[in-house]
Amino acid sequence: MNRDSLLSAAVTKKNARSARVSSWDHSGKNEDAFIVRPGESIVLADIEGPGALTHL
Repeated sequence: MNRDSLLSAAVTKKNARSARVSSWDHSGKNEDAFIVRPGESIVLADIEGPGALTHL
């Protein structure tokens, strides 16, 4: 594979989709945070298939 075809393959749209999971305050305030106490756990996102965290 030459340089031009490698670059072309990198920007070619693949069979993929993007999505976002975000917190939000259901009361309408600006308190979209979780308090996690020692020993507790929460689920940030429950997603099927592969993915990548790009911002936390």
